[in-house]
Amino acid sequence: MEAAARSKTIAAIEDRLAQIEPGTPRAHVLEAARAFKNNWVELGQRLAEVLDRKLYEKWGYDSFDRYVTAELHLKRETAYKLVRTFSFVRAQKPEYLEPERREQLPPITVVDFISKKQERDELPPDQLSTFTEQAFENSWGPRTVSAKWRDLVSDDRQEIEGDDKSVRAVRRARELAERLNKALIEIPGLDARALDALNDILQTLDGTAA
Repeated sequence: MEAAARSKTIAAIEDRLAQIEPGTPRAHVLEAARAFKNNWVELGQRLAEVLDRKLYEKWGYDSFDRYVTAELHLKRETAYKLVRTFSFVRAQKPEYLEPERREQLPPITVVDFISKKQERDELPPDQLSTFTEQAFENSWGPRTVSAKWRDLVSDDRQEIEGDDKSVRAVRRARELAERLNKALIEIPGLDARALDALNDILQTLDGTAA
């Protein structure tokens, strides 16, 4: 079933490609989507450009989400995962974007794992940088990166064992508030008071964590 679904997706993308002028940015993204299974870096790069420059508007779509689902046949979560992981590599380990080093990249699930930890500020920058370096240099897989992370943060958890529940509750609340903030920003015409209220909540949570 999975192979059949994949074949239908590729066929749909190729049908769209036949309608697009070759060599254009839009065609490049479609080609990267077709090759996604073997080249997530290129598709992540193309999608990041589409999102940053809002190219989807020129192509007749009112949102990035609509573009990736309707034209590329990607799930919304997959598209943002690709953008997030590519952006992380570009910022933190750009040398791995060189063609001769792309095969040395860890799996996308590993890069995504680390990028989420960075977004949530779960470790001081120097510790996370060391962790990232080890993951890339040693080509850690998903299980290894999870195990190494648990080992790394276990000491910190023991130090706050007495306040463990409250610390975790604040952390979860802040993660949810940050995700909501990102979603609200993408809503056209949203009353600015909603964002102001959410910022007040984030500041309160920061004070609680301190």
